[in-house]
Formats: sequence, C-alpha cells, structure tokens
Amino acid sequence: MNTHLSTKIYNFLVNAEEEHITGASVIYQGIEDDPWVSKEELRSIISQAVILANNQNVRGSSRHTTLLEILSEFDISYKAIFSLRAIGVVKVNEEEPLSSAQIRSNINKLKSKLKKNTSTLYQHLFSAVNRVSTDELTWKVPLGSQVIADESDIIKKLPKQLRENFMIDFASCDTNKLPRALLHDGRWKESNEKLAEITDGILETLNDSWNNSAFSPEEAEVLNEGTYLTNLIVLAIRASLKNLPHGKFTYISTYERQSIASADRRKRSGRRPDIIFVMMDRGKKYELMYTECSRLFCQRPEKDEFGIIGLQVAGSILQLTVLIRDGANVDRYYHLHESRIPVQKSEPAVVAKFIETLLILRNILIVNMSLLPHGSTPKSDRQKEDNVWRCLTSRKHPLSIEQASSIHPEVEDLLNKAVENYIKQKERQKMKPITSDCETSLRQENEELCISKQVLEKKIEELLDLQEQYKSREVAMTRSLEESGEKVSQLSDSVAFFKSIIPDTKKAIVSAEKSIDMLENKCWHLEDIISAKDRKIIALVNKISSYTRYSDINIEPEIYSSIKERKL
Repeated sequence: MNTHLSTKIYNFLVNAEEEHITGASVIYQGIEDDPWVSKEELRSIISQAVILANNQNVRGSSRHTTLLEILSEFDISYKAIFSLRAIGVVKVNEEEPLSSAQIRSNINKLKSKLKKNTSTLYQHLFSAVNRVSTDELTWKVPLGSQVIADESDIIKKLPKQLRENFMIDFASCDTNKLPRALLHDGRWKESNEKLAEITDGILETLNDSWNNSAFSPEEAEVLNEGTYLTNLIVLAIRASLKNLPHGKFTYISTYERQSIASADRRKRSGRRPDIIFVMMDRGKKYELMYTECSRLFCQRPEKDEFGIIGLQVAGSILQLTVLIRDGANVDRYYHLHESRIPVQKSEPAVVAKFIETLLILRNILIVNMSLLPHGSTPKSDRQKEDNVWRCLTSRKHPLSIEQASSIHPEVEDLLNKAVENYIKQKERQKMKPITSDCETSLRQENEELCISKQVLEKKIEELLDLQEQYKSREVAMTRSLEESGEKVSQLSDSVAFFKSIIPDTKKAIVSAEKSIDMLENKCWHLEDIISAKDRKIIALVNKISSYTRYSDINIEPEIYSSIKERKL
C-alpha cells in the first residue's frame, strides 16, 4: 500500500476544516499525488484513514458522522472527480506510467545496445540484464526506461574492477586540451569568498521560509513536495545559482511546457520537470538541470554530450543525481549527493549538508556551462549545414550571394570533405570499372540480402518473444513449485503430528478396552440379578395362583356398607 498517500489522506482528515471534508475532496487528495492509483486501492486507503482518524472523534459527533459519510459517497464522488478531470476542470498529472509492453520493448533495446559492445563490462551488463524478468519491473525502476543506475543490483553484483569501470569518467573528448577549470576533478571552481557569499544568500532564503507560518510544526505535517518546491526549493536554487558565469545566457523556469524534452517525457520517460535550468548556446537551448517531485524520469541526453543534472524531491529528502549517455548509447544514472530539506529550523549539520548539496550543484553547472562551447555541434546546426550543402550542390535551389558570403567555417570543412570524397570515388571507379551487368547482379544480390536481413530480423524478434514466453513460464513454474513445496511441508507436518499422537491413541484404546471389559462384567452381573429376580417373581406368581385356584373370577364381589355386614 502507498504509505505516503495514506499519510497524506489521514492528515487531511485530521487537520482539515469539517466543511472541507467530503468524498470528492478526499479522493482528489489521492489522485493529486498518484493519478493512476486503482479505484479499489484508493478505496482501501481511504477506508483505513477514516477508521484511524475517527478514533480521535467522539462517536455520534458531527465530525465522526462526516468521516463515515465519505465511505458511502465514495463511488459517486470517484465518478464525479474523474468526469471533472476528463473535461479539464480538475488538473492533475495525466502522464501514464510505462506499460508492460513498453518496458519489455525498452529492455530488448537495451540488450541490443549492450550486445553490440564487445568489452568485458558491457558483456557482463548484457548477461545481467538478460537474466532480469520484465514481469518484475515497473515504471518506478530506472531499468524499465533503459537506464542503468549505479545503486541497482546489476551494478552491485559486478566484479570490483568492472564496477569501478562503470563509475569512471568515460568522456570521449581529449581532456588534456582543456583548461583545468573546465574539468570535473572534485575541486571548487570559485573562491572561498564567493562560496561564502552564495551560502549567505541560501541562509537568508531559508530564514525567510522558516518565518513562514505555513512551515510551522503544526502545518508541516500536511505539506507535500509541491509546497516544498514552490516555497523553499525554488528560492534556494535561485540563490545558489545567482551570478553564474555566462549568466546572461541562462534562466530558471518553473513553467513545465518550456521544457525542450517535455514531449518525450510525456510519451515514454515519466514526469515533466517542475524546475528547469536552461542555457543558450549557438542559438539552441540546453537543459542543464531539472528538478521534480517524488519520482525519477529518464529523459535521455544527446550522444557524446555531458549528463543532465537532476534534483529529486522525495518527501523531505533532496537527492542530487546525474543522467549520462555513454559512447555505446547506454544511459547511466548516478547518485551524487543527498540531504534532508530543512523545512523548519534544524540542526546545523542538516542545514550545512543541504547547502553543500546546492553548492555542489552550482559547481557542476559551472563546469558544464564552460564545457558547452567545446562540445559537439548541435543537431539543429548540423541540419542547417546539411541544408546549406544541398543548396550549394543543387542547381534548382542555388545559394544567393548573401547566403554564400555567410557560410559557416564548419560548412566549408564539410564542403572540402565532400570534394575529397568525390575525387576518391572517381578514382575508385577508374581503378575498378563496373559494367552494367555487374551493377544488375550486385543490385539483385543487395535486394536478396535485404530480404534475408528482414527474414532474420523477424526470426530474431520471434526468438526474443519465445525467450520472454519461456522466462514467464519459468517464473510461473517456479512459483507453482514453491507452492507445491509449501503443501508438501504442510503434509509432512501433519504426518509428524499424527505419528506423535499414535502412542497416546494406543494407550487410550487399551484403556477403553479395559472399560469395555468392566462394563461387560457388570452387564453379566446385572443379568444374573435380573434372572434371580425373574425366578422370585415366577415363584410368587405360582404361590398366588395356588391361593386363587378355586375362586370364580366371574362372580362379582358384594358391596358391604360396613365391616360387620361382611360375611366371612
């Protein structure tokens, strides 16, 4: 059961005004945090919360009755809330978690990527992922989104050397050519004075939040992550990222639709971010940091780019993470730092660790912002260069004088390479002339190879499906064997119990036989007594009959008025 959801609903029932407590308001509390919770699970959570909350109310009181009415109103209120959500009146996070089919597809794609790389690390990872049953994965597990996390069982079970290889920096660029300030080497990139200035700004923000009555001990229990985010985290992030280098080209936004990758997140990867930090470079927006509540999303960065920094708010915990795509196109997820959110005035150690998390975030962003101009050409720029190249080589759409005069240096390199390739191609054609018959045969062979490739791909897909079916059946058989083992153990316990009571049963039988013998002896004795009584009765009857042998039973007795009149 969702513990966080149960706690939230219970706190609402205990602390909310009575007139605000209805079936609809309680159901909304549930679907606000978990829109995809099932109806029956939500009913069970609300029912338990009502029972616990009503223990504090006097039976028969107005509040006690109000809470009981929630359960009777559940079905109608549930239908009303979902109809309001359908027409857009009630706003909740509508992003559906990954389905079983999507998770299965993601795992197959990840295995395909790992299999292509022949290094020892990737072969170990392939074997580990291949052993994972997709039936056990949910959208909450990063592996279901093709992401391998550093704290997953797959990495923990790797040999020590391979585990260290997974953790090392695998950037393909030549770091020797970069200044020391541009490297992630664990050093602070700013002076102690600057760090102290940023720390003062964060402390001022925290002090303002602590003075807010919404964060008092009485109110803090009913606050969710969204409240932390709006009233504390956003302000603390703004303070920690103040006066960054290249600050004129950066901004922080809490408007989720400004996220460049929000469409991808809606389709496959989870929730849209609640906060994003964006930098402009060469006309393109780069999301260098995101912050969101409660759960991980796996928005994949471009290949060969540095990772996306993430801040996860889960309850009162703030986690600093990074998502990186390596040279093999595999996404890696690392936990960098973790601290408690000082919602109220806290111990100095708690506040210091929270500030340290934000300073580490600032330090990483400074390096990433400095590395960005040294990175690869953005995909959009490459598309523009391709368009320029088409114009230069097309007679239908030639470049104008203005366009030709503003050719990017990288486009010139592209043109030079294309010319070199063209010359080499002509030389190869001269060295190895190909006749039309050869072209025809090669074309036919190419078509046959394409057909064979398609057939093989279909067979591979069928084999993968059969493999998944085999795994699911294997899991089912394992479960049935476990159930059979439990039944056998129960039968063994029963047999052992019956064996243990056999001696007592035998003793009871012997005792019963003795009792039966005693009863039989008593019966024989009673029969003897009865027969003796019968003989006495017979003797008495014979004696009586001897007295009345000559009497006439048909003569009626005379009636006498007195004893004297009786004739003897």
